[in-house]
Amino acid sequence: MDRRNRPVPADSARVSARNLAAASVIAIVATISPALADTVHVPSEQPTIQAGIDAAGHGGTVILAPGTYSGAGNINVDMRGLSVTVTSSGGASGTIIDCELGGRAFSLTSPADTAAVIENLTIRNGTGSLGGAIYISAASPTVFGCVIESCTADNGGAIYAASSASPEITACMFTGNTATDGGAVYVNCYEGSIQDCSFLGNVATNGGALSLSTSTEIPLVFRCLFRGNTADKGGAVYYHYAETSIEECTFFGNTAAFGGGIYLFSNYNDPEVTRCTFVGNDGGGVYSMTAEVAFSRCIFAFDESAAGFTCGHPAFSPAITHCVVFGNAGGDSLCGTHTDNLFEDPLLCGLATGDLSLCLNSPCISTHNPWGLDIGAHGAGCGDCDSPVETISWGVLKGIYR
Repeated sequence: MDRRNRPVPADSARVSARNLAAASVIAIVATISPALADTVHVPSEQPTIQAGIDAAGHGGTVILAPGTYSGAGNINVDMRGLSVTVTSSGGASGTIIDCELGGRAFSLTSPADTAAVIENLTIRNGTGSLGGAIYISAASPTVFGCVIESCTADNGGAIYAASSASPEITACMFTGNTATDGGAVYVNCYEGSIQDCSFLGNVATNGGALSLSTSTEIPLVFRCLFRGNTADKGGAVYYHYAETSIEECTFFGNTAAFGGGIYLFSNYNDPEVTRCTFVGNDGGGVYSMTAEVAFSRCIFAFDESAAGFTCGHPAFSPAITHCVVFGNAGGDSLCGTHTDNLFEDPLLCGLATGDLSLCLNSPCISTHNPWGLDIGAHGAGCGDCDSPVETISWGVLKGIYR
């Protein structure tokens, strides 16, 4: 109760009334004190994660000791609309929420959850129709430094974010999650970002790692690694009427019938894919159906079965400029509107070992191309290469990350 709004006895009230009011204040403070912001340790001070959140209150912090948390109170946790931080004292590797396929870990369904933080935890074996590990609707939390693995859902095997949500998902690893749409993450929301995350071995029908769905306005997917993900459309990313820009991301060894790296169904406004590396995918680096996304300063190389970039509908023209295209099994010709591109070996330091950094004499380095631009997600990682990098078999590529 806001103390500024407490009823105050009139000046003419008797002393006993004032004493009664004072006693009431003490009682009120005693009643609300558990909801005041606090730092709560689980399980030493509260037995479960839910109990810790309830005790910490708005603006509080719940610190989990190393160990595995499962069962009632540790899964299907409701953040209660509280801006609370749930973290660990020992890091994600030693602090595990095992949902045991009995539900998801967290639900955030209120705008009051805006400043909630879930960080440095491992979440595994979660399940739900929307979001196998974390469900976000109308909230704007931060998910930081988490490992989310082996979770499953219809949409968003690990995380589902929709409605007016604005999640910030940073420095997380998603591995072995499955869904129909968005093997790891499904987003259909207004704002937010996905940065410095790794998506490894996730599986879906659409978007093995990430599905950006209708009206998605997440402004940025930045500096993420997509490796070994699988889908029918969009081995790594499925893009459906979205307007998200993707920058400095790596798409390596992903598989799909259409678009091993990205499948673009359509888009709103003018999103861009900039300085991304598409190497060693199976099904093409990008398949653009009816989208007009602008691609610049990207590498499309060594696709196992298709062209580096394919268009599905001749009436739509994605713009492709200042890119390097080379060694794709389906050919290196480009569709859409394409100008000022190079068709030369990008000279990677170690394709056979998954090192996609650039040789010092690569045409993707600004001093070795006509435009003075750095191309692709990686900079120089070794000295000059004396001969072109040899392509390697898909079986060898799979062995790098499986």
